[in-house]
Amino acid sequence: METAEPSAVDLPDRISGNDLDLEEKIRTVLHNNSETANLTGLHLAVRDGVVFLTGHVRTRSDIAIIDEMLRDMQHIVDVRNYLEVVSNR
Repeated sequence: METAEPSAVDLPDRISGNDLDLEEKIRTVLHNNSETANLTGLHLAVRDGVVFLTGHVRTRSDIAIIDEMLRDMQHIVDVRNYLEVVSNR
């Protein structure tokens, strides 16, 4: 009986960690940027290289900054931005 080593199995990109790695990189970039570090109502997920943003921010400028930052990053296929502007949060 032949057994396969787990390290020798080819997994699809979405399973092999690329989306999770990209999500972690995005979180780090947003956290380390002075304009986005304080955004606490932001939620993100990555599926097959597509970034999904949900939640709330204080201004339209916040949305524009996040959108521009993400579109400049490598390995992001698309950004689906569902952020809402909500004041007094």
